[in-house]
Amino acid sequence: MTEFAESLAEVYRLLSRRPPSLWWSKAEIVLGLAAVSIGLTFFEAQEYATTLGPALMTLGGYLALAGHRSHVYDAMTRQTAVILSMATMRRGRQEREQGSLLS
Repeated sequence: MTEFAESLAEVYRLLSRRPPSLWWSKAEIVLGLAAVSIGLTFFEAQEYATTLGPALMTLGGYLALAGHRSHVYDAMTRQTAVILSMATMRRGRQEREQGSLLS
């Protein structure tokens, strides 16, 4: 396992979370945008109930934002893992340098 993968696994372990399944996030985004477009169609047609269009637009917007939020959280977790691996590498390098200075 690479150092980044180990750091990422460590971050998920510290957060008490399992790695995310981003296929569901992508599905939320697609379904949300589809609901918004259908809601706009109902809103413009005005043949159906006047509350159906805005309700679909609101639900679709919420779904799309929820999917986006999942992707943002995953990106933040990956950035945390990169910072953790960089700090670990730096600490190891400093310990090696101090060890070579002491010998």
